[in-house]
Amino acid sequence: MMEWTNEAKEKLHAQVERLLPASVDGNGKTADPRSDAYQDLLTDLKAHTEEELYEKGIHKIGSGDVESVLQGMGKMDDDTTSYSGEVKEDVLTVAGAYAAFPNRADYYPVAKKVKAVGGGFWFCLFGVFVPLLAVFGELLGGWCSDVFFNPMPTWVHAVLLILVPVSLLLGRHWLRNADDYEGGKFPYVVAGLLGFALPTVIYYAVIFIPTYPVAAIGVIFLVGFLVLSPLLSLMFLVRSWSDFKLSVVGRSCEQAQKYMKYGALAGFLTLLVIELPSYITQEVMPMLASEDAETQAEGVKMMRRYGGEEVLLECCYGGGRRTGLYRSASNPATWVRGFLVGNREKRMTSEQAREAYYRVTGVAFNTIEPPAIARRGMRFSEWDLEWDNDHGGDAVAGCVKGLSLHSSRLDMHLDGASKLGYTEWILEFKNDSMTEKEARMQIALPHGAVVSKLTLWVDGEERPAAFNTVSKVKAAYKKIAVVQRRDPVLVNVSGPDRVMLQCFPVPRSGGVMKTKIGITFPLHSHEGHQEGNVYYPYISERNFKINKGFKHEVYAQSAMSIRSPNAEIQETGDHSALIYSLENAKLKQERVTWKDVSDSLSGAVWTRDIFHEGEDKYLIRRSGVKQVSSHPLVKLIVVIDGSECMAKWKPTLVKMLEQGGDDFSVLVASDEVIPCSSARDLEGVEFIGGIDNVAALRQALAAARSEGEKGSAVMWLHGPQPVKFSSIAGLEQDVERSIVRVPIYTVALEDGENFVLKSFKKSPQFRGGCRVV
Repeated sequence: MMEWTNEAKEKLHAQVERLLPASVDGNGKTADPRSDAYQDLLTDLKAHTEEELYEKGIHKIGSGDVESVLQGMGKMDDDTTSYSGEVKEDVLTVAGAYAAFPNRADYYPVAKKVKAVGGGFWFCLFGVFVPLLAVFGELLGGWCSDVFFNPMPTWVHAVLLILVPVSLLLGRHWLRNADDYEGGKFPYVVAGLLGFALPTVIYYAVIFIPTYPVAAIGVIFLVGFLVLSPLLSLMFLVRSWSDFKLSVVGRSCEQAQKYMKYGALAGFLTLLVIELPSYITQEVMPMLASEDAETQAEGVKMMRRYGGEEVLLECCYGGGRRTGLYRSASNPATWVRGFLVGNREKRMTSEQAREAYYRVTGVAFNTIEPPAIARRGMRFSEWDLEWDNDHGGDAVAGCVKGLSLHSSRLDMHLDGASKLGYTEWILEFKNDSMTEKEARMQIALPHGAVVSKLTLWVDGEERPAAFNTVSKVKAAYKKIAVVQRRDPVLVNVSGPDRVMLQCFPVPRSGGVMKTKIGITFPLHSHEGHQEGNVYYPYISERNFKINKGFKHEVYAQSAMSIRSPNAEIQETGDHSALIYSLENAKLKQERVTWKDVSDSLSGAVWTRDIFHEGEDKYLIRRSGVKQVSSHPLVKLIVVIDGSECMAKWKPTLVKMLEQGGDDFSVLVASDEVIPCSSARDLEGVEFIGGIDNVAALRQALAAARSEGEKGSAVMWLHGPQPVKFSSIAGLEQDVERSIVRVPIYTVALEDGENFVLKSFKKSPQFRGGCRVV
């Protein structure tokens, strides 16, 4: 940095005062130091002086140094002539101006005219105001998303576009106030920002080319300027950089150009990082929709490697598939591909997208917050779906807009005489949207439980449901809920210790629907003991929102001694009660420990069979306690789901394998079935994406059958299987046609929809396992 003495500064200002009246004012009056003309000429002379003295190795500038430089510029003390010629186009650059006008008195008006080109009112209107209006108009109104495509699918895109007019405004500010930033880094910051904005402007100016014919017509109504804003920004950005180079000359200009190159490189890399996954996704999606299994597998690997899950998620909800003019596309990549490829390739359906999303990410699409649909850019909230395409279906599917769990009450009774437990769960659903909604959820039951009661409140009156076969109740529900759109509730078995509940309609505009489900379950105990644990039912999958801080009101009672770590205990004589509130996430983990302290077990428990009128109309249960005894297994084969959602359980599974010794063998379901004979083998397995577990289950069954009919079993440690893969047909054949019946104990470490369990809900070979919390 150069240091100036006070005498040198006075010498420079005196020279400006002598030059300025002759070259600009022409009236002999002393120029105002605050004027733009004075400051611009002072900046030019100062920059030239510093440049020459820096090359001579002088860093502290005195009055004599200034005088020697000024004399070398051509006896400027005697030069009172002014430039009055026309400025030609070929000198409106740094090199052209220096070559044509080496004398500063002549060069100054050239530079001044160059800086005036594209400035003032039109610059502020079309370079700053119109682009900002286009960006915020899209954020608030989604005008481009409705007609063309969503130019800002992420907040990073919005920031990049806002930086363009901001950079132009800062460049304009520098040109008018350069001397106020003497010796600072501000010009280099401006150069870097102008460079950073350049790739963004070029990219959007190019991808908007198909819209320019429409914009030309829209100019008549002024709205066309919004579509033309990328092109206008590009024009003003190029002009701003040309003007900027004239204001930072010499060594400073070279440094500024370097900063601009660095900024342009940073802008290009940023744009590449945020846009490349979308373009790769557009190329891979036809592979995911292919009917060839190998092509699909290759597409899944590419998607895992390069990303682009956001576009895939939009396809799961039916978005992101339409391309072309007047057809909304989800992002710039979809828009560009629509014009290059059109409709020649097979489109991906929502079902294909949901399968692909699970295989790529390892989670079901409906466990992720729904995306902001392209038709309204980023202005919608997380629940952005108005229509429920899965109404009356067999799957919980995606979350729907406005539907939430309003209240939840669980009342449990544990009976010591019959060693049975009963829970009544009263649920209220609230709908804040403008259309009627269907509430759907998967309920994980206590082990061995059955649904023994179901009621629905209609017009304030509790009405019981009827029990019948699956096909009949499902047909009745669809007829009432889908066709007649009246008030039914349905509970169906969806797997071992799992049921699905769905009810309709939850009234619109804040309406509430109330239902109650009764659950009966046995109290399991260890052999020789009159004590054990029981868990509450919980929601394993849902299509409604549970607000933060929501709590289930829980009550448990028994004549036996019962305890729970988080409950308030009330005891009266031989009666115990637990009262507490539980957050939704803790409901799965909470257990009630019971202990029968009575002197003797009951000999028999009976009840009347209301569906039978013969002499044997009484049902008698003679065993007081269901004992759980352990028998040695000839072979236990553990199948571990290799999906990404299971990665957090890996340390626990490794420890289990270390302690298990030779008592069992392990198969990991991955893209290929991986046998693990030691903990080190399991540590080397990568849990990635969403894995089809069917192949590993079939291999485990084959190995278990080879040991004989008795003493062999398969334990399946798994997460969700939200996709019904075509390979399940082979597993169905193995289970139905095999002579040796091998039990398969299922242990869900992660919740979610599981089509494997749903497909085998009637098979006695699939049995519920313990609850892991």
